[in-house]
Amino acid sequence: MLKTLTIKNIALIEDITIGFCGGMNCLTGETGAGKSIIIDSIGALLGSRVKKDIVRTGCKAGSVRGEFFGLSAETAEAVNSVLPEYIDPAAADNASLVLEREISAGGRHVCRVNGYSVASAALRRIGETLVDIHGQSESRLLVDDQVQLRLLDAFCGEALKETLDKYHAALAEYKELKRSLKALSGSPAERARTIDLLEYQIREIDGAQLSPDEEEYLTERSRFLAHAEKIRGLLDNALSEAGGDAADTAGAGDGGVQALLGSIRTKTARAAELSDQFKAVSEAAESLYFEFEDFIAQLAEAAGKAEYDPQEAELVSRRLDYLFRLKSKYGESYAEIMKFRDRAAERLAFLTDSEEHAAEISTRISELSELLFKLASKLSERRTEAGSALSARIMAELRDLEMGSTEFRTDVDFFYEPEAGGDAEFGPDGLDRVEFLISPNPGQPLKPLSRIASGGELSRIMLAIKTVQNRSDNVSTLIFDEIDTGISGLAARRIAEKLKKVSELRQVICVTHHAQLAAAADNHVYISKSVKAGSTSTAAEPLSGRRRTEEIARLLDGGGLSEIAVSHAEELLRDAGK
Repeated sequence: MLKTLTIKNIALIEDITIGFCGGMNCLTGETGAGKSIIIDSIGALLGSRVKKDIVRTGCKAGSVRGEFFGLSAETAEAVNSVLPEYIDPAAADNASLVLEREISAGGRHVCRVNGYSVASAALRRIGETLVDIHGQSESRLLVDDQVQLRLLDAFCGEALKETLDKYHAALAEYKELKRSLKALSGSPAERARTIDLLEYQIREIDGAQLSPDEEEYLTERSRFLAHAEKIRGLLDNALSEAGGDAADTAGAGDGGVQALLGSIRTKTARAAELSDQFKAVSEAAESLYFEFEDFIAQLAEAAGKAEYDPQEAELVSRRLDYLFRLKSKYGESYAEIMKFRDRAAERLAFLTDSEEHAAEISTRISELSELLFKLASKLSERRTEAGSALSARIMAELRDLEMGSTEFRTDVDFFYEPEAGGDAEFGPDGLDRVEFLISPNPGQPLKPLSRIASGGELSRIMLAIKTVQNRSDNVSTLIFDEIDTGISGLAARRIAEKLKKVSELRQVICVTHHAQLAAAADNHVYISKSVKAGSTSTAAEPLSGRRRTEEIARLLDGGGLSEIAVSHAEELLRDAGK
């Protein structure tokens, strides 16, 4: 679960830290105060793409930092794929994790896991095991048949995943071989152009002379050079105070710490000469004196290294920019770039020996086509079986959300559409069309969700799906960004009750404009914005007592603070046991 979130110089946010509890958390505040910026920042922390203008105006860079604890075995596995054997999966629930992402105004990103630099793809993989964000647009996306397919597959869980992984692997090989066969059958000019491109890409990557840890080293070196003069000043001051060359520290006398230790050494030595019982303290003073001498030598050496070299700073900056351009073309990490290079080399070798490969490729394509059809059929069988169970579970949840008369069904249609050459047009996840059908009122026929569901109904259906998934997945934090859009009254109360129930198993963070949801939360944070010296900033304030009552009253009264609204707010909090 997410324990603390720190955001600096992102959009309207200058510097805020928000603490979260393990139950139900809510964020409220006026429209435009920055609630969505906080959710977007969490998304950035989890590896999502960010807009170029996300950094606060006038700042060189922004950052997001999140501390998580109580990890799942899946999170441990994702971390260990980046940092081998870093977390013991058996003890993951007692482990903690700090994710960080720095974003420069120029678009450069630095991602870290517990202080170690990683690619944003690695951050994304880890993030997927930690947090599930349900944004304002996700309910609308629910009408998309591909989204419906993914939701059904998530409900199927491990029973489907193994077959789906085999299908994906076979499909990737199938498509690659089809492309290769097409390239072989193309014109000599097309083949020559492809060969030229591949040779250029290989030359560029080889010419870059990349190393696995280069970017991390250069990033750290760039950070040092940016602060080198300040570091040198601090170390020089420390050296002066230690050796007594400058204004010495309090209690150091006129000769600095070293002179003070020398005086102590002399006095304890004289005491030991007068009585053996002080020999031990004299030896300790002498040891301390010589240890401090060694420390001064180390400090002097460190100060000597803290030199700002403008030439090096320029070279480091240019190299980092060059690496950034390479990553944008070939992959987000050293491993991905080298994988791209190896694939390019394989394809180049293949094209230069083209004729003898064509028959072999055609045979393999036929074998893969048969395998894909069998795997797709198996996927369809499992989806059909799971679709019935999913429909029953969703209808049970909808009854708790004031949609008791709604009928819901998951249709799974297996389709086979041969191409002109007789092969099937295999989809990215099989040969199924999945469609959610709904009848909101008794006596009405089932129709596609996209044709009849209102915004409020979509929000409740999505919450029902998330609640069903909540019992089967291992993501520890669920974030709902205004899932209560388009609903009011009793429906809002039911959603609050449902989120509260979900929070018994998972951490819940919700952005809301509804008093019922805010009153149900275990932790209530108020998001506001203010203007100082012509600059707008967002603030986050944890609410309790009278301040919380007034905020809930504001939500009830549309911004006002009438006695009736305050009384109603107090009643909501009492009902919620707050």
